[in-house]
Amino acid sequence: MASLAALLRAYDLDPGDIIHVDTGVYALATNILLESQDSGVTIRGPQIDGNVAVLNRGNTGESVIQFAGADDVTLERLALTGGAYGVYGSASVDSDRITLDDVSVYGNTYGVSVNGDNDTFTIRDSEVYGNSNHGIQITTVRGRIENNLVRNNSTGISVSSPSHDDALRVYVTGNEVRNNSTGISASNGVTVEDNVVHHNSAVGIGADQSPIVRRNTVYSNSGGGISVTN
Repeated sequence: MASLAALLRAYDLDPGDIIHVDTGVYALATNILLESQDSGVTIRGPQIDGNVAVLNRGNTGESVIQFAGADDVTLERLALTGGAYGVYGSASVDSDRITLDDVSVYGNTYGVSVNGDNDTFTIRDSEVYGNSNHGIQITTVRGRIENNLVRNNSTGISVSSPSHDDALRVYVTGNEVRNNSTGISASNGVTVEDNVVHHNSAVGIGADQSPIVRRNTVYSNSGGGISVTN
């Protein structure tokens, strides 16, 4: 997959451009780095069910996808594996409005980790599994984690938002979260609603610092259903 990394380095892609990644397993020699000149790009895997584009970093000290200032980027129908992070946006890079749509993120240390000033992050209709630490870790504002299957990670979803302002909340909604250690850990300006959380080996939902937790189906979690602390 040197060609994808080389393409991103060589060209100033325009908003609305789509990079199509064909079926296959691609060993990555470097992180796929998404910088400000890549803003507005979509990276799209195969559209036929059963066909998969696997991006394998093969290095647990590095990332598969690393954001570094690109805004309005969409990743679709890709499988991301073999890194310290499947998707990584550190706290200071300011990559806003990132969308992950119908991706698989597995076999990393952290599946998805997006933090700090990377506002309005969305992951939807995706499967995040088999990551040795967090499946999805979000500490930002105006995010959405919706309609995903999150399973067999250490913590399934860990999410915190610094603001209780409704306009800045992060929403965790419509997910199935199962067979992790902790299912969902939520704190501060987060709303956790309409999820199915079951068969986690610790607590199903841990709520700290007054998040909103409502209308979830929570059962068969070994450490209890919902734990509330302040």
